[in-house]
Amino acid sequence: MDEQGSQTVRALQQVQRDRDEQTWAKLQKHGVTTSSLLALEAHFWSGTEDGAQRLARHLERRLAHSVTLRAIRRGFFRRSWAVDATRPARQTDLDDIGRWTDRMVEAAVKHDAKFDGWGTFVP
Repeated sequence: MDEQGSQTVRALQQVQRDRDEQTWAKLQKHGVTTSSLLALEAHFWSGTEDGAQRLARHLERRLAHSVTLRAIRRGFFRRSWAVDATRPARQTDLDDIGRWTDRMVEAAVKHDAKFDGWGTFVP
C-alpha cells in the first residue's frame, strides 16, 4: 500500500476508534463490563460481487469469523453486496475492540469495500 493509501487507512481507523469509544460507553451504561462475553458483528458494503467474496474469504480464513454475503438491489440495474461477519463471543475491552476495528478497516480497504461499523447484543 502506498503512503496515500496508508494515510487513508489511518484516518478511517481514527474515525472508527472515536465511534468505538462512544459505543463502548453506551454498552457500559447497559451493564457490559470487561468480564462480559461479547460477539462482535461487523458490517461491510462492496460494489462488486468479486470484492465481496474476496473480503468474505479473508474474514473467514484469516480472522475466523462466520460470514454471510447478500446481494442488495439498489435500483433496477444496480446492486451492492452486504458482507456481515461475526467474531465469536469472548471477553473484551475498548483496546481489544480498537485493534479489531483496525483490522476490519484494513480488510475493507484491501478488498475495495466500506466498513460500515459494528454492533453486538447486550448479554
